[in-house]
Amino acid sequence: MKNRRIIFLAACMCSVVFLSGCSTDSLMDKMMGTETTVSSSASVDISKEDSDAVHVDANLEKPVFSVNPVESLQIPVGNTSGKLTCEAGITGEGTVTYQWYKNNVNSNGGGTPIEGATEVTYQVDTSAEGKDYYYVVATNTVGNTVSMATSTVTEVTVIPAGKWVQNENGWQYQNNDGSYATNTWQNIDGYWYVFDENSYMVTGWYWSGEEWYYLADNGQMQTGWFTQDGEEYYLDPDTGVMARNTTIDGHEMNSSGVKVS
Repeated sequence: MKNRRIIFLAACMCSVVFLSGCSTDSLMDKMMGTETTVSSSASVDISKEDSDAVHVDANLEKPVFSVNPVESLQIPVGNTSGKLTCEAGITGEGTVTYQWYKNNVNSNGGGTPIEGATEVTYQVDTSAEGKDYYYVVATNTVGNTVSMATSTVTEVTVIPAGKWVQNENGWQYQNNDGSYATNTWQNIDGYWYVFDENSYMVTGWYWSGEEWYYLADNGQMQTGWFTQDGEEYYLDPDTGVMARNTTIDGHEMNSSGVKVS
C-alpha cells in the first residue's frame, strides 16, 4: 500500500511539471520552501556601471595644438633649465588636460606616461647623459566622454658641459665629447641658444615649430616686450614664442606679431 502511494505521488509530480513548464528542481524548491528570488536590479546596476565608464567619442572635438614642443634639445647634464612647453585648445565645450610621455624611440606612441607630468610645461630630467624622446597627449573631456590629440616629438640629448669656440664664421658650442651643438636648441648657463645645421649660433628672428622666436646678437633667446625698427613685439616670458592675433596687456597684436593698438 505504501509503494502504491509513492508511485501515485510521483505520477502527480510529473503531470504538474508537464503542465506548468517548471523543472523538477524548481518544483521541489517550491514544495520545500527553498526557492530563491532573483531581482532584476542586478542587470540595472551593470548597465549603470557601463554608462558611467569613460569612453572615447569620435564625434567629440579633439584638442588642437597651438604650440608644439620644439623638435630637439641639447641640455648639459645637471642643468635645470631644460623645459618643454605645449598648448592645446578647443572651440566648444570641454576641459583640456595634459599627460607627458617619455619614449626610447622617435615616436609619439607607445611611450611611458611620466608620473605627475600633467601641466603645459615639463622640466626634463637631466640627471644622467643620454638621449630620450618626449611628447604630450592633450585630452578634451565632456562628462564621461573624451577625445585626444598627440603632439609632435622632441628629441632630448643630455650632454656633458662644454665650451664656446669662435672662428671666422661665427660662434659654436663644443661639448665635452668633442661634438658640436648642431641643428638644435641648447640651454647654456641658463640661457637658450639655437645652433644651425652647420653648428653656428643663430641670431635674429627664428622660425621653429610653427612659431617665431627672437635671438639677440649674443644668441640668447629674448622674452617679454621687444622693439625692433620702431615696431613692438611681445615674446612669451616662459617660452619665447612671439604673440600673434591676440591681446597682451590691453594691446592688440596683429598676425605679424606687431602691436597695433
